Amino acid sequence: MPNKTALRYLTNLLVFLFGGCGCPVTPVPTATQTPAPIAGLWTAQVEFGAIRFVMNAPGTGISRIEYDFSGQGMGGTGWNCGSQYVYGVFAFVPGGDDWPIQQGSFSISTTPPPGSPLKSILLQGIADASGSYATGTFRAVTKFEEPCWVAWSATPVQ
Repeated sequence: MPNKTALRYLTNLLVFLFGGCGCPVTPVPTATQTPAPIAGLWTAQVEFGAIRFVMNAPGTGISRIEYDFSGQGMGGTGWNCGSQYVYGVFAFVPGGDDWPIQQGSFSISTTPPPGSPLKSILLQGIADASGSYATGTFRAVTKFEEPCWVAWSATPVQ
């Protein structure tokens, strides 16, 4: 006659290995795929003028950013950030690969051209679930360490 303890151990081991224990199963969460943002030119009208950026064809990166400090959003010709007056168009392209978009969001830090009253610009954003609308913040710091920020929302130009 077989050893009952060894048989019980073997039975429990087989149940453990091949299921059937009647234990509740915890579902394993699956990663949801965020749709890639629509490729092409996107535009956001803001108080200082406009933010324009180009999404690459796979929707995995941004290949160009342009800040238009025309002041059109305020009916003027420029923008006051702290004690500094900013005007003109600043355009940026990445030094290598496109700036990455991961799970619909991005954060891009750029340094304005020499002579600019701005020391740094940070553009952060996230695309919605449809990939056709994005929101975020634009943050600039002047050469005197004065921070300014603007909320934005953008859609692809059709």
